[in-house]
Amino acid sequence: MAVEFQFYMSNESATRSGLLSDITHHLGEIIRYTLPGVLVIGGARLAYPEAFCAVDVQSSQHLIILAVVTVTVGNALVALNRYGVHQVVDWVCYLLKIEGPIPKAGRAHYHNGLGHHVLDSFLPAAQLDPAQRYVSFRASTAFLLLTLGEILLTFSCHHSKYSVLNAHVKALKIIGFAALAAYLWQSIIARKIDYLIVSKKAMAESNKEQRSG
Repeated sequence: MAVEFQFYMSNESATRSGLLSDITHHLGEIIRYTLPGVLVIGGARLAYPEAFCAVDVQSSQHLIILAVVTVTVGNALVALNRYGVHQVVDWVCYLLKIEGPIPKAGRAHYHNGLGHHVLDSFLPAAQLDPAQRYVSFRASTAFLLLTLGEILLTFSCHHSKYSVLNAHVKALKIIGFAALAAYLWQSIIARKIDYLIVSKKAMAESNKEQRSG
């Protein structure tokens, strides 16, 4: 009986350890695809409280619908920011020749430089994978700052007369602009780190080919 209990406890401990490892490994994705929707719905609740009067938090059906809406809105906002706003920021960094996908055939060839950079980032240098996960997590945090800034500025300008935000409009705008500034700063830092990682991977692969040749 004691052996069975010990075996059960060891399995439960291993399961918990595996779960924590999975959460840690995918923390960037969790932040990127979950929190934006939570921020949007939470901000909408504060900005337009009367619109949420019909929501019954005791109802499982209402909670499921709210969860689906939260995830859908969050993913839509992530797509808009990642392939819209952030792509413009990345293109401006490219034009300014901030280290990352560097112009190789003139400033009009951003897509070509970006394509080569993404391809190089998938070179099989396993020892640099943790560094790339770190960049992914940092980028997810930067996107969260962008989302936070957008939400604060949007709801500071557009809210109902019943909203508690009426008394904090100026503070919300200051924090919103600060969040956008932090996003730009962190995007440049992440771009620099990503460039260094890809350069290291390319160098490691080149040295490996020379040794094998």
